Amino acid sequence: MTTQTVVANVGNASMMKAYADSATDDTFAANIMLDAISSQPLGILQPGSRIDRVNVLYTAGLCAWRIQRTDSLQVVRHGWGAKSPYNDPREGFMAPMVVNPKDTLQVYPRAVDSTAGDTACLAWVTASGKSELFAVTTSADNTAASLVQTETGQTIGDTFFGSTITHIEVQCEDGASLVSLDVIDNTGGTIYTQRGGIRGAYVGAMNLYTNIDCDNLSIPVAKGFDLQVKTTTA
Repeated sequence: MTTQTVVANVGNASMMKAYADSATDDTFAANIMLDAISSQPLGILQPGSRIDRVNVLYTAGLCAWRIQRTDSLQVVRHGWGAKSPYNDPREGFMAPMVVNPKDTLQVYPRAVDSTAGDTACLAWVTASGKSELFAVTTSADNTAASLVQTETGQTIGDTFFGSTITHIEVQCEDGASLVSLDVIDNTGGTIYTQRGGIRGAYVGAMNLYTNIDCDNLSIPVAKGFDLQVKTTTA
């Protein structure tokens, strides 16, 4: 397993705290962000605080983050990192929340895939109020690849059976372009398709976080449904 430095600022208009981790790629479990001064997690350092912004920076590749309750394992907020040093605080806003003492900020980085034509991708998928992280490394440019849940290996059809997808966000590795995003049903038919793009990893970029962000969706999920992406490498 490889590692990379991930840093974060968390807070509101009046207060921000800094967190850091030497994060292991391709896992959430080992990557609880700790305060850069006292080495405390979010819930211990900022209990009862109202926060509305999280800015995460990774070293190279791509990176997702989540705020999770350690007792219930509920994911209460989630988002994306930007490649260091291309930070834009305006992109770190989220729905306000009050920090629970059992909250932890966790990160899921991935390294750039070194194989020509292959692209590492992550996707936050929200269905019926529940958000899960999915991942894939494509095998060739412009070739469909299926995303699976990062902790169970299940497709969206198994993860969200009987639920309705309302939001899909995809982040591809640095410099890669998302050609298309597709939801495929159990007969192989395309239920939903959308073209993606390239996210910024340079000074002045308008979008540092996602290659596509599809909100206000209403896609009922049945068994056998699949989420697929096509990409081109940098």
